[in-house]
Formats: sequence, structure tokens, C-alpha cells
Amino acid sequence: MAAETSQKSIVQDAVSETRKAARSLKCKEYEIFCNAVRERSVLIERDRAAGASSLKDFGIFVRAVNDGKMGMAFTNTFDSKHVRMCVASALKMSGAGDKDRNWQGFPSSRRSYRPVGGVFDKRVSSMDLSELRSSADVMIGSALSAGRVSVTGGDVEAIHKVIAISNSSGIDALMEETILSADCISVSGTGNAVTPECMDAAASHSKDLDFELLGESSGRIARLCARAANPRTERCRVLFSPLSLGSSESGLLNIVLSRALSGEYFVRKNSFLADKVGKEVAGCALSLTDDPTIPGRAGSRPFDDEGLPCKKTVLVKDGVLKGFLWNSYFGAIAGEDSTGNGTRDYSTGNLSIAPMNLVVERGRGDLDSLVRQMDRGYLVWGCQGAHTANVETGDFSFVASPGLKIEHGEIVGGVSGALISGNVMDLLGGVEMVGSDQKDFGSSLMPSMVFRDVRITTG
Repeated sequence: MAAETSQKSIVQDAVSETRKAARSLKCKEYEIFCNAVRERSVLIERDRAAGASSLKDFGIFVRAVNDGKMGMAFTNTFDSKHVRMCVASALKMSGAGDKDRNWQGFPSSRRSYRPVGGVFDKRVSSMDLSELRSSADVMIGSALSAGRVSVTGGDVEAIHKVIAISNSSGIDALMEETILSADCISVSGTGNAVTPECMDAAASHSKDLDFELLGESSGRIARLCARAANPRTERCRVLFSPLSLGSSESGLLNIVLSRALSGEYFVRKNSFLADKVGKEVAGCALSLTDDPTIPGRAGSRPFDDEGLPCKKTVLVKDGVLKGFLWNSYFGAIAGEDSTGNGTRDYSTGNLSIAPMNLVVERGRGDLDSLVRQMDRGYLVWGCQGAHTANVETGDFSFVASPGLKIEHGEIVGGVSGALISGNVMDLLGGVEMVGSDQKDFGSSLMPSMVFRDVRITTG
């Protein structure tokens, strides 16, 4: 507990020192973003926990504004000398740029922060490398129990993070959170007849992650892929797994909708949804929110990276588009209030807009139940190339990696090189079934979903 208190105190003292420097240097408009991150991880290779790492990272980003001109500077040294140099550098940079005529000042808020339960779990904060290694061993053993499977990669990671935001408009926010995440990658076969990598992943603020289930899922899919099925080019029903839709790295809906529903893309007219508010954009089975207030979910938190209170935002209701996500800057341009979705790149300090916790409202039945309801079609477990989707048009094309064939309510084998292509508007318009098996990926809560009339192209 002493280490946790120390990390929190370091951030509080650093913010206080930076505020003092800003006032001393007569900086009238400023913003301070300070973070301290402690990360421990275990890497998996070739059926074993093969390596481990532990690191600490600290940083202060200062934005200073002078007559609508902004400068930004960074330091990872928290003593008074370097903090003062950082503020002075931001002030100097503010004189070098052009005036932003859309600038309306740093945000302020009279709303109090709504308590969000389950954001910090001291059990995660105190996990050492040996405990993470034990969790990895559980996951590996569960995957290998599928038989004739090898675990080629993955990791288990525990993060303890403290974030503080303060600005000259009165924002003063501090948050402490933990994140436990894991992924497991399995293959089956030998030589030239090896299946695609079959991954499963999940994240949580707390220590309730089910490592055994993650391993079992990864190994099971690899074994099902080992039996080759004969695909054909056609339009048919396709079942997408939660991973293929919700992963922040490769989930089709998470990647595409995070940009398409951003107020920045709306203002720049770069979103295929820009003129669709109040119109039907999906089947009536689909309802979508951004909700960082759900207790215990990995994407939940009390405030965004501008220090503004987070809240539930309805985006799609029964297939009808209700609105977009906003930070303070682009919200002011469009005449909209911030929805509490200002997000920051921790490597550059730049602000953008993104969902905190994109939630597809759950339906009925898990993935296996949805498989049983399909006479013929395909299961997409993972998407290779989903990040190439065109957010202006909604067009996408990716390889199902892996893809599996469904016949008479059963998975009959894996398919190699199946290309899935189409338009996100058409895909969403063809929602037939939404599962109840919401999975937490840290930035989304996504269930399995069945879409009709999806184009499959095979070699």
C-alpha cells in the first residue's frame, strides 16, 4: 500500500509544483496533464511463460495558450527545476504558432464527478511477476488441454495508473486505476498445415479475469480450425465473435465506429455517418452507447482526459443514430457540449475524441447458441486488416483470421484466406441477432453478432 500512496503523492506534488510554476511565470491560460504508470507483464512464447518486464513511467504535459496561440511541452522529471523549464518551454512555443480562431479556452465544469465503482483494485496493484506468471501458466495449460495445440504467444499484464488534470479554468481532477489484461494465441497442426493464430483476449479493472476460460477459448478455436472445410464465394449469414468486433487493435466495429462517431470527423465531414442523425443506420436489433459509468468495467472512469465528467451517451437506439461523441474543442465548434470523450495520446499529449466504453446492448444467447441457430454460414473469429476500413465511405475489406464454416448449426472446420468485404452501413443494416455474451476489451463491451447477406470471397 505504501507504493500506491507514494505514486499518488508523486503525481499530486508534481501538479502542485507545475501550477506554482505557471503562476510564477505569469501563464494565464494553462493545462497540466500528469500521469504515473507502473506496469508489470509476463510474455508467453512456445507453450511457456518466456519473459517478464517491470517498468515505471512518469510524465507531465503542459499546454500554454497566449492570445489563442498554443504551445506544448513535456517532462518526465518532476523536480521544481525541470517542471519550471517545461512550463517556460510551453510558453515560448505558444509564441511561435498561428492563432487558432476556434479556440474558446480550456474547459470548465460545474458538474461533480459521478463515483464509478471498481476502478481501482489493490489486488491488481500488488500483483508481482510470480503471480502474473502463475496466471499465464493457468491460461497456457487450459489452451493445451484442447489437444494437439501449441500456444505461440500472448501475455498477462497488470497496470497501476494515476492521472491528474488541472487547468486555469478550475478543473482539478485525480484518478487512480488498475487494469489487468491478458491474451492467448494458439495454433494447431504441423509443418505447412498450421492453422492461423487463434487469439482470445480480455481486460478488467479488477482481479476477476478468467484466465482458464481465455486459454480454453483460444485452444478450442485452434482445434476447430485444424479440420479444413471447403468454402465458396457467396453472400450468406456471418457470425462475428466479440473479439472480431470489439478488440481495440483488430475489432471491426470498435475501430470503425470509434472514428465514425467522433465529433472531430463530423466537423471535418470525414465520417460516413455525418449526415445520418435521426436516420436509421442499423437494424432495429442494434442499440449502442458509450458508457464509462458502468461499475467495474475496464473502460469505466469518472472523467475524461480533459478532466470533464464522463457520462452515458446514447449513440444508436433501435437502429437510429442519435448523436456523436465530443470533446470541448470540437464540441464548441459544432455548438455541442462535451460528452466527456476527450482522450489523450500519452506519447505526444495530443487530444482527440474516442469512446471510453463502447457498449452494444446485449441480446440473447452466447456464441455457441447463435451457431446452433445458423443452418449455414461462417464464423469470423478474428479480423486481419480491419484497420484499413475507410471511415469516409464505410467500405471495409479484411481476411477472416481465423474463419470457420458453419453447417446445420455446427462448426465443421476452418477456412483459409476467406476475404470479408462490404460497407459498414450495409453490415449494420443486416443485423439479425445480437448475443448476450458481452466481452470486456477495455474500450468496448461487445457481444457476438449475426449479420445477413455478407460477402465472402475465397480463393
